[in-house]
Amino acid sequence: MTDQAQATRVTPAGWYQDPASSEQVRWWNGLSWTDHTADKPTGEAAARNDAHLSDLSHFEHEFAASTPAASAAKPASVLVDDENSNTTAGAWLLAFMPLFAQIVGLAAAYVYFYVSATPAVAIAAVVLWLLGFLWALSDSRNLEARGIHAPKPAWALVGALIYLILRRRQVAGNIPLIAFGAIAVLAIGVPLILFAAGAFSQVGTALNVQLALEKNLVQTGQLTSVSCPPVIESSNAGSLFTCTGTAPDGSTKNIWVSFDNDSGKFSYAIDIH
Repeated sequence: MTDQAQATRVTPAGWYQDPASSEQVRWWNGLSWTDHTADKPTGEAAARNDAHLSDLSHFEHEFAASTPAASAAKPASVLVDDENSNTTAGAWLLAFMPLFAQIVGLAAAYVYFYVSATPAVAIAAVVLWLLGFLWALSDSRNLEARGIHAPKPAWALVGALIYLILRRRQVAGNIPLIAFGAIAVLAIGVPLILFAAGAFSQVGTALNVQLALEKNLVQTGQLTSVSCPPVIESSNAGSLFTCTGTAPDGSTKNIWVSFDNDSGKFSYAIDIH
């Protein structure tokens, strides 16, 4: 709620003592002071106006207390103890950094192994690193605007976790730091559990086929690129799946892959048409 909106609850529209002059009154429209002024009333009008002086004094006190300058003058400890006022969008984004890193890492790995083996995929990590700094900068500015001393955003360049730890030392509230830890455990722990359970075996086999075909076909110049499915349904003996490749003349070639045994050994044939 704005300062003016808060003031509306204190004094309705009317003529009141002009804050800029003791010789005149100024019109308050219920939201803000206007440019309309008039000489102070005399006689009965003055007596009626005096009846509003106590309300006016109360209004000026409440309005001054609601201004940004007054809020900034409040002790920081009053705001720091309110955990809800310490939560910002920037802090939540930093808390989800482990999940973002995992998503970006998987996307970069797919592009590197299945699209183009270019070091340019490292740009994704740089972008995420810079986003972490920007989120920390947003969090710090929001906290400072509320009168709460925040850590330097540059700490996020060292790591989102470092920034959140320092943030917790200066700002009340464990939620962002706890969320970061919980998400990190899930982002790392769940894949490890799935790997131990053999859920990624087909992914690993598919990657081995992709790398082998690139070595045998792309590096020898027969094809300019090869793309296989990142996940295969089965690698049992006799199982088949299809990859695609691009010939030097730009035409697309099918590559049929057949598993010769259950240990992952395979053979392949290229479409000659």
